[in-house]
Amino acid sequence: APICDGDAGGEAEAAGTEGEAGDDAPGEEAPGAAAAVHASAPRVGCVVFLAGHLALRVLVYLESLQSALKRKRLAEEDKRMAEQREKNSKKPKKGGKKSGKEDDEDANNEATSMGGVGQEERENDAFLELAESGVIYGSRNILDKVKPLLFKCLLDPSLRNDPVLRRLGAISLCKYMTVSKKFCQENLQLLFTILFPKGGAGALSAHDGEDTLGSIGASGMGALLEDTTLRQGLLVAVGDLLFRHPNVVEPWTSRLYATLGSAPGAEGGAAAELRLTALLVLTHLVLNDMLKPRAVFLVRALWLTACVHEPTARVARILFQELAKRSTNVVYNLLPQIISNLPKHQDTSGQLKGGAEERVQFIMQFIEKEKHVEGLIEKLSVRLEQSANVTGGKASSTQKRTLADHQTGEATQEIMEQDGDDVAPPSEAAEAVTCLSHALGSMTYSDRCVLRLHDAIVVRKALHTAISYHAVTRECLLNIVEKCRNRKAAKANGDGPAPEAEAPAG
Repeated sequence: APICDGDAGGEAEAAGTEGEAGDDAPGEEAPGAAAAVHASAPRVGCVVFLAGHLALRVLVYLESLQSALKRKRLAEEDKRMAEQREKNSKKPKKGGKKSGKEDDEDANNEATSMGGVGQEERENDAFLELAESGVIYGSRNILDKVKPLLFKCLLDPSLRNDPVLRRLGAISLCKYMTVSKKFCQENLQLLFTILFPKGGAGALSAHDGEDTLGSIGASGMGALLEDTTLRQGLLVAVGDLLFRHPNVVEPWTSRLYATLGSAPGAEGGAAAELRLTALLVLTHLVLNDMLKPRAVFLVRALWLTACVHEPTARVARILFQELAKRSTNVVYNLLPQIISNLPKHQDTSGQLKGGAEERVQFIMQFIEKEKHVEGLIEKLSVRLEQSANVTGGKASSTQKRTLADHQTGEATQEIMEQDGDDVAPPSEAAEAVTCLSHALGSMTYSDRCVLRLHDAIVVRKALHTAISYHAVTRECLLNIVEKCRNRKAAKANGDGPAPEAEAPAG
């Protein structure tokens, strides 16, 4: 719909009046029917920006009002409790049972406290409903009437070609989605289609073809996809939406993780900046406990520690260093799955410095506790033998389940079932064998850990296939033996007889 204001609106109204006067003339078109007066691009941009900003500020005001009511209610409750304590302190202490009047007062105080809890729940529901359907919905709501203009800034080629309008339209659309969960559900597909034009690939590229967004339209789409500033802003907005509406955005997180990859031939500065923005957003969400770290995210982030783009590599290294400091042991819990899936994402990780072995060495430095080393001996042994069986064509779901149950019991079997990994092709399985073997060889073994490894290899023959058919496994195990021997030899040489203490003079 055209936007009219000021004198332009008066002219349009006058034209409409003249059209009404000439309705009786047959075959003549009303002058006001096509007398649409369009506003300039800066004015449209102002309307779009103010609509999104106003919607977000109304949401902030509602939340601040809810917090103020809660503080007021708590203050009244504290005042009432203080008066009750003062009243009780003035009463003389008497033995025996309480009178009926005192019982009634206690019951009233308890009912008042429970009523406050119910009041808080009712207020939360009321504010939630108001924010959901009262801010950007309603036949008489001005923010509801601006919504078609937001979509036109992204879908109409005449408006989309203006970089300012398409950016303002996208950001205001995200602000509307932040306010309303319903609006977010309805338009999340549009948002992710702009971010990820190739539905299957998911990787960000600054030079995607114009025909990849057929659902939106082909005219002028190249400018939309090549707008790095727009797509960076949308990545940040997706992080906010993931925090605001986690259940709605959660099904799309796999495509969000895919932004850490790189499309073939997309290693320019724009693609690197997009990938860095995605990593910063996901790192912020994970480190602030707004998003649960998953193995697929950590695998891609582990490859980015070797990225040739130094800012991206630095952020990825900081992510693992901060996760390793946490008491939840995120790195330890996901380590077997991370190392097993490491070869799958190497081709989509862009230009790297070093290979999979260096990445294994990097992440294994965070395993320091003896009990973690013991646990990883069991978990890595299961996955190593599983991958070795795949390379020899002997793997089947029944054999893997039997092997897991035989070697490490029901706990390891549950871990393997929860991972839900598909059976890798033999080429990836062979690379996984190499990564898992180097992971076993990279840990520091105490005497107790050596006994656990001896039990897995000699007693239970948990690595029989891997040792028999893969030289890298044999080499890594021999390196473990050699390091233990050298440590014992160095310890023996340093444990000679202590020199006798000289008698004190005098």
